[in-house]
Amino acid sequence: MKKLLYLLPIAVIGIIALFSLTSSTPETTPSSPQPLPQAEVQTEEKIYVALEDEGVVGVIDALTRTVIARIDLSEERDGVRTQYMAHNVQVAPNDLIIKRIPIGQESHLAHVVVTPDNTTAYVTSQEKGEVYKINTETYAVEETITLGKNSGPHGLRMSVDGTKAYIALTTGAALAALDVQNNEITQYPAQSKAVQTAVTSNGKYAFASLY
Repeated sequence: MKKLLYLLPIAVIGIIALFSLTSSTPETTPSSPQPLPQAEVQTEEKIYVALEDEGVVGVIDALTRTVIARIDLSEERDGVRTQYMAHNVQVAPNDLIIKRIPIGQESHLAHVVVTPDNTTAYVTSQEKGEVYKINTETYAVEETITLGKNSGPHGLRMSVDGTKAYIALTTGAALAALDVQNNEITQYPAQSKAVQTAVTSNGKYAFASLY
């Protein structure tokens, strides 16, 4: 089976960490409660939680409800260790960072989504008012889509058919619909800051949570 690549935005410094989706599991001996009979922990049976203040991603065994791993996102270069602040985990990885994609400093990378065909990822930069289109095969940032300096894009979700990305604009106080075919943006004003979006499974309705 082909490995699928997904991303984890890391705030402040502007790095995206990529993980591979497999069914491999670290050897652990979880404490009570005991797992179900003959249960094997697969990737889809793990829960990944971004711990911002600690700069790690916690891995929870969904069957035993225990923490089985902590993924340290820091890295050391030239004797200097850099800490990263994880914010959003989109898909369960296999606990290994396989690629880091530099985006730039002062980006405040917020959320990431992957298209239904797993070929493209979109990442919001709340500080710069931009959305980055990333090729998940080459890791290249193919396009930078500008939403405006005072837009503050944060959460986003893809439509079921993969034709639109619905983006919550915090500073812009709106829900933005991005047509991924031509990068045209339609904004729907809100009464206050939009933080996260959601799309119904039939693609008929899009929602935004307001702060």
